[in-house]
Amino acid sequence: MYNDLYSKLIDYSKSDMYPFHMPGHKRQKICDELPYDIDLTEIDGFDNLQHPTGILRKLESFAAAIFKIRYAFVLVNGATGGVLAAVRALSKQGDRVLIARNCHKSVYNAVELCGLQPEYIMPDQAFDGDIPLSFYGGINPEDVEKALTEHPDISLVIITNPTYEGMCSDVKKISEICRSHGARLFVDEAHGAYHLTSAASRNYPRVYVPNEAVVSGADAAVLSLHKSYPSMTQTALLFTNDSELSRSLRTNLSVFQTSSPSYVLMASVGCCLRMMGETRSWFLYHCANLQKFYESTSELSLLKILFNGEQSVHDSRKILISSADTDLSGYELAKRLRNDYHIETEMAAPDYVLALTSIADTDEGYRRLIDALKKIDSNCVRCENANPLFFIKELPKRAFIPCEKYKYKSIEVPLESSEGKIAMETVMAYPPGSPCIVAGEVITEEIINYLSCLESLGAELIFDSYSHSSAGMINVADL
Repeated sequence: MYNDLYSKLIDYSKSDMYPFHMPGHKRQKICDELPYDIDLTEIDGFDNLQHPTGILRKLESFAAAIFKIRYAFVLVNGATGGVLAAVRALSKQGDRVLIARNCHKSVYNAVELCGLQPEYIMPDQAFDGDIPLSFYGGINPEDVEKALTEHPDISLVIITNPTYEGMCSDVKKISEICRSHGARLFVDEAHGAYHLTSAASRNYPRVYVPNEAVVSGADAAVLSLHKSYPSMTQTALLFTNDSELSRSLRTNLSVFQTSSPSYVLMASVGCCLRMMGETRSWFLYHCANLQKFYESTSELSLLKILFNGEQSVHDSRKILISSADTDLSGYELAKRLRNDYHIETEMAAPDYVLALTSIADTDEGYRRLIDALKKIDSNCVRCENANPLFFIKELPKRAFIPCEKYKYKSIEVPLESSEGKIAMETVMAYPPGSPCIVAGEVITEEIINYLSCLESLGAELIFDSYSHSSAGMINVADL
């Protein structure tokens, strides 16, 4: 039977054992609100996450059983730690890799750290029926086939599924294509899928949830428990069905993951998994609430709920609220939800807002969101094309790969006058954390206009350097 880490921590905290070891708080209640009493280190009986043989090994085996995967690894550095470890385990220095352009910045960091040669694949533009949207959709398997044919030395393909907005790719088909070309497939499903939710969703016609990437044929995948499930921030899981790869993943996790993992975080993983394993009612409840939400908001007049549960290209758990035909930008809509209705959404974009749901959402939460959207909708003004459809559709030219940037000196110039210059840093809007320009690429007028537009609307732009002397500057190569 599964030995619950949380229960063991509680029992130990009540024992008479005195800690002449770290952490330095010595399990004293320095602050009543924080769980100092169960914050331990790798003492006798509590195993070692870098080489688990006891209770943590049981925790990982339990995770594997819940997700129907052969090997699962507990992560406490978030999905980011798993991405770094997986990319290093699946490649060797100098390898050519194919990356979906909308991958998270952690993938780009891994490529740079591992000295890989990236080729990029652009996702399709997202469509809701025949209506074009201002963000990326899934990866077309035919584009993967074409890229692998043009570059037969590509050893690894990396995609995000589902995307931050919930757009889905055909992982099964893509994995088959990769296998036929001798390439491995790694899927960042940080915003993740789960087979019990997927199975439960089949009972609800307006709800679609994709299957797990490894179940669909990927060599490895990373999933953030804390993003979609009731586990504490920073907790995630790394999956594979490959026994040889599992050993390399463990080795590389010891490089990129802390050697002092939080037992509080790991205990939250155990509690989350135990709840998942006990009953399907959580997942049915989640899907039922989503079904009710999509039905209740299907007749909004001006605001629109995208992918109203009727297409298998979008993860229904990610509610996308379009303000494209109103006088509100996505940022203004998010602000109104926050200030007037005390609803904090996951992300705002120029013409939509993302509300992220999980199995822990309540009836009251859904009711508040439905009521708020109906009230805002009744006070909106129709203003078609008020928020222009605008995102980067073409890959910029590349002067050098990211890991070569250290060969060049950089200077700081105004973004508005950087056209034709070579970026020395990666720039992204956060969230979702996907690059608009990558170090080594030539800055175009389109990119300048895109970044300026995002900034003017209220987006947060993240620059690698964090050291610009003033706003509106970017580091470029001094050639």
